[in-house]
Amino acid sequence: MFSESKFSDLTESLASGFFADDVIMALARYAKTQTVTEKDELALKQAVIFLEAVLEGHDWMDNPQVSRNSMESAKAFSRAVRATTPSLSSKLFVEYIKDLLNVARQLFSERTADPTKADRLRQFFGNYGRAELVRTENILEDTGLETFR
Repeated sequence: MFSESKFSDLTESLASGFFADDVIMALARYAKTQTVTEKDELALKQAVIFLEAVLEGHDWMDNPQVSRNSMESAKAFSRAVRATTPSLSSKLFVEYIKDLLNVARQLFSERTADPTKADRLRQFFGNYGRAELVRTENILEDTGLETFR
């Protein structure tokens, strides 16, 4: 049996993975049909919110302020970092996330975007989903002192 904190971590990781799956599926449908359906709007809106939080989390490092969203932004930033190439500089990371955010916004609001850019967004969320899967597996495999018997 898991401790409360480990169970919370596991729940959070699984939810993040399901979120990534929803976005990937919406983007896969877009790649196939070049249209955004009402069904996919929520996933794209959540992608926009997530990417905005990633940028806020990045900026928080330079100007830490306690706010309601600061913890969520820090988590989003951490997850996005795990989903990107480790060799990206801070500046390139921000540019990359801004580009992805612009595509997500465009898909959500205008229901269209350059297919190549939409594919890059899908690749990011694919990496994000894989990173969360690894995180989930690590939580499940950890049999440290927190496990109750």
